[in-house]
Amino acid sequence: MAPAGSAPTPGLYDSRFEHDACGVGFIADLTGRPGHDVVSKALTALCNLEHRGAEGGDPGTGDGAGILTQIPDAFFREVCDFDLPPAGAYVAGLVFLPATSADRGDEPDHERDAAALAGQDIAKMAITQLAEAENLIVLGWRDVPNNPEVCGRGARAAAPHLVQLFLAGVGRQRGIDLERMAFCLRKRARREIGVYFASLSPRTIVYKGMLSAPQVRAFFPDLSDERYRSALALVHSRFSTNTFPSWQLAHPYRYIAHNGEINTVRATGTGCGPARRCWPAACSPTPPTGAASTGSSRCSTRTAATRPVSTSASNCCTWAAGHCRTRC
Repeated sequence: MAPAGSAPTPGLYDSRFEHDACGVGFIADLTGRPGHDVVSKALTALCNLEHRGAEGGDPGTGDGAGILTQIPDAFFREVCDFDLPPAGAYVAGLVFLPATSADRGDEPDHERDAAALAGQDIAKMAITQLAEAENLIVLGWRDVPNNPEVCGRGARAAAPHLVQLFLAGVGRQRGIDLERMAFCLRKRARREIGVYFASLSPRTIVYKGMLSAPQVRAFFPDLSDERYRSALALVHSRFSTNTFPSWQLAHPYRYIAHNGEINTVRATGTGCGPARRCWPAACSPTPPTGAASTGSSRCSTRTAATRPVSTSASNCCTWAAGHCRTRC
């Protein structure tokens, strides 16, 4: 492959359109019928994207892979040991918590394991308090079955404890109202107590990790259960371009999975890469007029400023939790 920006070549070929990037796949049932066949085909497609993912010196540790599906309501009703409201009236999400030796497939380390378990309890208590502040009720927690033996050493060493959280609105909210409440809780949990949510939504859920594409099916037994049904599935095999792999950076994200083209040198040079932002106006360091300190009004995070656009990170702010957080 000729370097991007090299001398023009004859014909229609242009080397600037050559890219090495992640693998992305999408499967959907056009009738909207949830089925396990959609999930199974998506995982097969993910395996076929192995060549688009990357691995390090430890061949068992991938850059990251995962799948996003609709909430498998019937499946969750059978595997959860607590009651769930009607479909669409509850939120489910995957949470990364401090890991014990068992989570990483290691021999027991009593001192470290005790600290990890204490950390899990503290995180759950803090999330419960934040949920109450956001008018959400914790319905229950579910440990996500997984098989750490399929991972490489690097992935196991960094693995979190995987747990699913289920919530409902105190006013039996549904749809976008419940989505916004979950969004506010997720943001606050990340910023105030440092807990990462791979997803938290009444509509979709993510299973992902620092895995290679073929490892996803074996690592998460849930995905092989015939009761797990969805009408759509988005899969991703990560090829990290400018960051080291981690469990958090695996895709899909909560709404998208991208193939990394925005991270190319050419894109960065034209102002649309990770080092710059193409916002129409810099973000305001003050909250929107009349913004409340709690509630879904905080989802309106940007307001136009009167000063010129700047690529400085100090001019990019997000208003949340009652105060400004610089974040670019």
